[in-house]
Amino acid sequence: MRIGIDVRPLIGQRAGIGYYVYGLLIGLNKRAANNEFYLYADNDFEINLPNLKIHKKVIKNSGILWHFLVVLDILINKIDLYHSTHSFIIPVILGNRTITTFLDASSILFAQTHSLKVKFLGRLLFSLAAKRTGKVLAISQSTKNDIIKIAKVNKDKISVIYCAVDDSYRPIPNESVKKILSKYNLPARYLLYNATLEPRKNPLRLIEAYYQLKTKHPKMKPLVMVGKKGWLYEEIFELVKKLRLGKDVIFTNWVPDEDLPALYSGALILVYPSLFEGFGLSLLKAFACGTPVVTSKISSMPEVSRGAAILVDPYDSGDIATAVWKVISNKKLADDLRKKGFERVKKFSWQRTARKTLEVYRQSGR
Repeated sequence: MRIGIDVRPLIGQRAGIGYYVYGLLIGLNKRAANNEFYLYADNDFEINLPNLKIHKKVIKNSGILWHFLVVLDILINKIDLYHSTHSFIIPVILGNRTITTFLDASSILFAQTHSLKVKFLGRLLFSLAAKRTGKVLAISQSTKNDIIKIAKVNKDKISVIYCAVDDSYRPIPNESVKKILSKYNLPARYLLYNATLEPRKNPLRLIEAYYQLKTKHPKMKPLVMVGKKGWLYEEIFELVKKLRLGKDVIFTNWVPDEDLPALYSGALILVYPSLFEGFGLSLLKAFACGTPVVTSKISSMPEVSRGAAILVDPYDSGDIATAVWKVISNKKLADDLRKKGFERVKKFSWQRTARKTLEVYRQSGR
């Protein structure tokens, strides 16, 4: 079978969707040798897939024209199936010849946390793509429920296929952790946040919670915020300045994949009070590295963590602060969360993701 995949998320500073595409391809590399893969991008990229027959299709064009050029290439090369990972436009055009991964429905259900462009395209294309595409892949049951609610599509059209983390996420030895901490000029112990700096990830309430902790416990370890600047990031820095937390809240900006396991391993806790997630890869990264987790009790987070994290109301900074102190002040609880995290992360693998995705490819390509 000839399968096209949108791999644009691999390019540049990789975030959640980039991890998904990369992990899927690595999994397919071990399972899909009998297929040909056409990897579509808008700029040069590198990925090592020695077991797959691949054709890199770099179409250097930006904006909506890129999609129409890809459609033309799909028709010329007689691609059997196109997997859209990053756009709804091609599924709308090609319909049953596509499968589409829906990472979340935040552009509709949490429109206030997105730019006008994202909101407009989301409302215009989300339901239409879900109806037109041959099969829908949802990265959590929570996302599947959202798609059904918004697009009114048959539940049997949607397959839930979870994300995972690769083997680089594991407890890192102290000496290796120290080298990475030194690289970013970080303290020996800290609280960790790892997500894009944008409203949907709820950094403002996290900083408010940290301020409460610092006020009650002056010796509180610093909060290290790892992530690239997103939409409306300026408000975050303004709040830190207003609360006079400049020496206590440390921003690293985006950090490459190879350094993240050490940052997780060195953290006292991961605090992830997101308002809305399609999945929440940061939870699995923390579990795999032996880092206790406090996260939200809404959206996909309870589904992904399933008893391996402390759940909080993300709209209540006091609840976040109480839960964080509960974990970092109670070694027995923290150790119990580590054990549960190690067990929980075993349920996820990119091999499983690839196997289930291949099943959908085969069903759709018949």
